[in-house]
Parts: sequence; structure tokens; C-alpha cells
Amino acid sequence: MEDHGQEELLQAIVDFATPLRMGEGIDEITLGRLRRELANGAAAWREGGGRVPSTTAAALVELYPAMYGASALYEDGYDKRVLDLAEDLLVEVLSALGAAG
Repeated sequence: MEDHGQEELLQAIVDFATPLRMGEGIDEITLGRLRRELANGAAAWREGGGRVPSTTAAALVELYPAMYGASALYEDGYDKRVLDLAEDLLVEVLSALGAAG
């Protein structure tokens, strides 16, 4: 994945996780961008011999615990929605990282 693509994915992670961790909820547009950048990254890693940049791997690994922790900020069922989404994204991240190797 070229540096620009890595930066796009890292920025998508930050843009999605920061408002979530600040109690502002799930931004569906930013979530869509994160998913697109993750798919683009997986394709690039597969084509590039399977190397995932360490900064990107670290950010992806931290996404689930960040979302899990942020779920405590919400109530009335929205916390479950955050947890369910965290599980879904974890599967997508593991799939993307598995595609790299």
C-alpha cells in the first residue's frame, strides 16, 4: 500500500473513532469511508506481497478495544449497537489482515 493509501486509512480510523470516543455516536458516512479504505488497503497489501505497515497494523488492532471502551458512554441500546459494530469491524479487520498474509 503506498504511503498515501496508508495515510487515508489511518485518517479514516481517526475520523471514525474520535467522535465515537467523545460520545458523539456513529457517523455512518465516516464508517463507510473507513470500510472502503480498509478494503483498499487489503487489496494493496495482497498485491504488494502481504506487508502491512506497522503503524497501520497498530491502529487497526486498537480499533476494537477503542470501540469496546467507548460503548460505555452510551445507553438505551446504543451501547449494544456500538459493540455489535465493533464485532463487525473486527471481522473485517481480521479478514483484511488475513488477506495480506
